Amino acid sequence: MSLISQISPYFWLLFSLAVAIAVFRELRRKDEQE
Repeated sequence: MSLISQISPYFWLLFSLAVAIAVFRELRRKDEQE
């Protein structure tokens, strides 16, 4: 359980970063279409 608690912060950091990149790419793609 302690191993998961140690990995969790890094997991959520990477997860939030991946979401931010995905949203950023979607916004750029919409700007290019207009």
